[in-house]
Amino acid sequence: MTTRVAAIDCGTNSIRLLIADIRATADNPERVPGALVRPARRAPLADVRREMRIVRLGEGVGQDRTAVRAALDRHHDALREYAE
Repeated sequence: MTTRVAAIDCGTNSIRLLIADIRATADNPERVPGALVRPARRAPLADVRREMRIVRLGEGVGQDRTAVRAALDRHHDALREYAE
């Protein structure tokens, strides 16, 4: 059994997308490995898509503690592209 999973990591400087397939293990074909139930096990991942965009979300935040509109726009654009 293979399960497809995805994760988006939104950082201060970049946004990353990972789409991967997780294969069930022979010792437990019903449970997808890597769940919190068995934190010591590593899931056998097969990357389907991996991307990173520089969005500089934290641009200018240090000055007045608010996000710059252009940085939010870059962030939203990247999320829209990932959704496609």
